[in-house]
Amino acid sequence: MHDHVILIIGPSVRLINGSVLRAYNIWDSLRGLRSASIIYLPIRFPLDVLLNLRLISKADIIIISGVPPWISALTSSIARLLNKIVIADVHGSAYYEETLGGRAGLTYRALLYVTEYLTYRLSNYLILASKTLGLVLSRYFRINLENAYIINNAITRLFIKIADSLMGIRKDLVWETLVKPILGRDKICNLLLAPLPSVFVSNLLAYERLRQMIRTVLDRENAIVVVTGLRNKVPHEDSIVSVGYIPFINYVALVLNSRALLLPYPNNAVCGGIRNKVLEAGYCGIPMISTRAGMLHSDAMEWIHYIPLNEAEPSELKDVLNSGITEVVRENMRELVKRKYLPGHFKAGILGVLLSIIRRSRVR
Repeated sequence: MHDHVILIIGPSVRLINGSVLRAYNIWDSLRGLRSASIIYLPIRFPLDVLLNLRLISKADIIIISGVPPWISALTSSIARLLNKIVIADVHGSAYYEETLGGRAGLTYRALLYVTEYLTYRLSNYLILASKTLGLVLSRYFRINLENAYIINNAITRLFIKIADSLMGIRKDLVWETLVKPILGRDKICNLLLAPLPSVFVSNLLAYERLRQMIRTVLDRENAIVVVTGLRNKVPHEDSIVSVGYIPFINYVALVLNSRALLLPYPNNAVCGGIRNKVLEAGYCGIPMISTRAGMLHSDAMEWIHYIPLNEAEPSELKDVLNSGITEVVRENMRELVKRKYLPGHFKAGILGVLLSIIRRSRVR
């Protein structure tokens, strides 16, 4: 590579969610390159694309990751007009999710389809978060996958840095400074965490199922389920406490102080790649109680890496948590994350893809 300007167009970091973390991983993997200039451009609105035309025109390669379909369609259209190499990093299909579990009207679904289709057609190359996502694009959008690469999600260096630092501090101090201000109560031993950011249809479906099963999951006097990410906080009901979006460091503290991660995704709660929350909890050694849908695209196996919610009925969960199986699954999951889903694995993947794309572009 010789003095390339690589522009990564991704979400604003105002709220950290899965879309941001994927774009962050791309930036973090490339920023050390000596022979290329790496620039991250956060985009929130389509107008932001037009306001940054000068920067876009200077780039040799443009990577689009984690922004809404209408922004990615506009960006890819402009970039192709400027004869730039456009790489769309795809880790979900909003249109496909809406067809399975969304409630949006026909007009909105049509907008999703058209803008996604334009992005895939106008991009020179695609990076996909899973093989299954490639099948979705091929079936629903008739996309030829000869210019597509697969890179699984990975835990971010940012999460590792925060988690390792907090694990070196006494738990009671972490609770007092980072958890108690969020929950507004003293430490509760039986704390289950359900990270369900409302920007994704799948999480809303999981929350509905959580509400249905909650009465038989917990003894309301001794335990709670903390739900993070719901944009509009829901009233406290039974044992559910919704805290909305919280700073990332507070979220990491919640993970570390949780007895388990609860992921009650129904079968139609799809996801384009491995959920970041799964990798983060696995790294921290927090056992996961999940349906198979919650563990999509990972190599995790039932009763080996996680407790299957479809087999462990809600009324039995307390007994499962008190058994020795939680120690086994959490150690197995931690080993799996460290073996396959660390930042280094993602970096090797993205560097290999970028080198391949540059070589192919030269041949053309």
